[in-house]
Amino acid sequence: LITTRSACDRAPSKLTVNDTVYNIKPLPANSIEEEIIKGVNAERDGVDAILCGPIAATTIEKVVRIPVGGLQFDEDLMNTSLESLIRRIE
Repeated sequence: LITTRSACDRAPSKLTVNDTVYNIKPLPANSIEEEIIKGVNAERDGVDAILCGPIAATTIEKVVRIPVGGLQFDEDLMNTSLESLIRRIE
């Protein structure tokens, strides 16, 4: 998981899917460039797949040979983020 420090801090360390437990390795990044570098390094370190921001994902999937997914932002997440931002400007 390559994303912001705050999101990495809230990420689970393990996830169970179809009775299989997967370890989650959070890799905090501060920029798209850093996400790309961390993605390449993650593949070299032997991770099985990468989940990162959607913009970085399009580049990372061109340079690695493992599955890459872009984080999906749903309406609830966007509304929560917008409400938080609005509270900061009020």
